[in-house]
Amino acid sequence: MRASSSRSLKRRESIWSITSPARTVVDCFRFERLVGPEAAMEALVDALRRRKATVAELSRLADVLPSRRLRAALDVRSI
Repeated sequence: MRASSSRSLKRRESIWSITSPARTVVDCFRFERLVGPEAAMEALVDALRRRKATVAELSRLADVLPSRRLRAALDVRSI
C-alpha cells in the first residue's frame, strides 16, 4: 500500500436524522407511563408553539403509531 499525501481521502461528515420533533411528541404519548402525562402534553404544546411540528404531521404519525390520548389532544387543537 502506497501512502500518498496528495491523494488523501477526505471524509465527509453527514448528519443522519433518526427522529424528528413530531416523532418525539408521538413517542412521549406512546410512552406516557414512563414520562408522565404532564410531560407528554408539554411536549405537544411546546412543539406546536415553537413550530417544530404541525398538527398534520403529528396526525400522520399518530395514524402509524397510534395513541388515543394524542389523537384526542390533536382533535381538540384542530377545532
